[in-house]
Amino acid sequence: MRRRRRRRRGPRPGLGARRLGRLARRPQTGLLHQYYAQAAVCFVVLTVFLLLVG
Repeated sequence: MRRRRRRRRGPRPGLGARRLGRLARRPQTGLLHQYYAQAAVCFVVLTVFLLLVG
């Protein structure tokens, strides 16, 4: 007589990794704004430095 296999309940292995992979492939538009803000700060610091030196 064959025994029936029980289905496992709960989270299936690999689902968390798939979800994290999907999140990693989403466009990261916030980083672009961060680069613009850093570039603006660098230009301001450079301008202040040139005004103080010159």
